[in-house]
Amino acid sequence: MNLFINEKNEERKRKAYLGIRPDRVPVDFSDQLDFLNGWKDLDCQKFHLDAAEMLKYQIDFNKRFGGGGILGPNFGVALEASAFKADILFTKENPPWVIEPCKNYDDLDDYVDQLEDPHPLFSGHLPLFYQTFNYMNSMAGGTLSAPLGCIASIDIATLLVGMENFSIAIKLNPDTIHKLLNKINKFLINFIEARIEYFGVDSVEMLDLYGDNTGYISPDDFMEFVAPYNREIYDYFSTDKTVKLFHCDGKLEQHVKIIPEMGCNCLYSFDPTANLEMFVEELGDKLCLVGNLDPIQILRNGTPEEVREEVKRIVLIGKKAKSFVLCTGGELANGTPPENIDVLLETLDEYGAY
Repeated sequence: MNLFINEKNEERKRKAYLGIRPDRVPVDFSDQLDFLNGWKDLDCQKFHLDAAEMLKYQIDFNKRFGGGGILGPNFGVALEASAFKADILFTKENPPWVIEPCKNYDDLDDYVDQLEDPHPLFSGHLPLFYQTFNYMNSMAGGTLSAPLGCIASIDIATLLVGMENFSIAIKLNPDTIHKLLNKINKFLINFIEARIEYFGVDSVEMLDLYGDNTGYISPDDFMEFVAPYNREIYDYFSTDKTVKLFHCDGKLEQHVKIIPEMGCNCLYSFDPTANLEMFVEELGDKLCLVGNLDPIQILRNGTPEEVREEVKRIVLIGKKAKSFVLCTGGELANGTPPENIDVLLETLDEYGAY
């Protein structure tokens, strides 16, 4: 099956992620689920529960937009939380969502105490993840990269107990939050190790953690409740060839000087309202930066000329970093005109060469 993978773009991304400047700025549309929902008017429930349906739409995207999108299982935020017995809501209209199992703050201690260690192969919807990859990989002739990324501990925790309860507890009950995060990290390490063995992977080449809620906490809380847990996972699987990617499209300006403390080497899809020049100045010699075109105000709502000017601006600033990948700051939005994505690609082609 022709999967329309842009191999040259993939090669450039790989170099850039490792801090090696390629000949041109690559593009990354990995976070495309919301866009697919509107572009093809898909049935989200069928998309997530039918591997053939998921692959079909991913191929359609890559065929139409030059091969910069994801090919592989995509279950949004639902997978890891389901392993902790959270109920997942699958609907036709929206991506799967987590129904938080601990809604009452007064129940938090008991909930965390009784939380069982998930099985890294069989708990929750994890079997669906493995089955989906097996199908896609067979259709691709065994050429797909094994998916080893996961939702970061902070986001799994907030999905399980709610952001409000989490925010209160890090001030009033931090020991319970640490207990919760340690349980989650133990599972994540087991989950990644299980995939390495299941997929027959010799080493981890790309390890991405998605922690959007990092943007809602203070630098002190970041250093206590985010950095050490992410670092434990990055360090556990790290080699000199490992891309250690951290995704957060929340506000990160307050963390910009301490982001490297996590041990990541790539900051992915950060807040589109951020001052990119400041991020390049502070982090451009330390990390690969992946960002950060506004997916709503510019790419979805903007005119083609506005898209062109903003892509040009971002690319010219991003190229001042040691390595840079053009991406939206957050997922590609439902309702984005395909023509605006065409303009993005055309502008990148014009200004992306080093």
